[in-house]
Amino acid sequence: MKRRCKLQIQETIEQLKELLKQQTIVSGLEKIQALYWFQTGQIKTVTGIATALGKNRTTIHRWWSKYQAGGIRALLGEQKLLPGRKPAIGAEVAEKLASRLAQEKGFKTYEQIQSWLATECGVKASYSVVYKTTRYRLQAQLKVPRPQSIKQDPTHREDFKKTCLFY
Repeated sequence: MKRRCKLQIQETIEQLKELLKQQTIVSGLEKIQALYWFQTGQIKTVTGIATALGKNRTTIHRWWSKYQAGGIRALLGEQKLLPGRKPAIGAEVAEKLASRLAQEKGFKTYEQIQSWLATECGVKASYSVVYKTTRYRLQAQLKVPRPQSIKQDPTHREDFKKTCLFY
């Protein structure tokens, strides 16, 4: 037999709706959704909420305990920081690099960017880090002119420009 839970929720239905809209993390959304369902009477048992959310009932009991102990703030708790390494090229250095890449002179090779980072910013980064940061994070391209043949005659080029319909 399923027993009805006796949880006292201080927030109104409208407040819970607003909190639902504000959630950016799935776990916070699920917790507020459980409170909302219980407050509106859509689901009246812990087992029903656990089934609807795809969680174990002990997880819902743990959430209720946190809520009873400290309210909504304790239920949502601190956001867990994702583990991982910090980027080799930090935000400030990336901004400097972006402004330098935006200049007309720019860089011709990624090795030049590597040496510039080492001398100007004191950052030692590998070629792949410099490439990925430049291309994907900053979405910038190197300033490299199109190749021209050494054998090309400048007068022929000007004649071509005069006679070509597309120029």
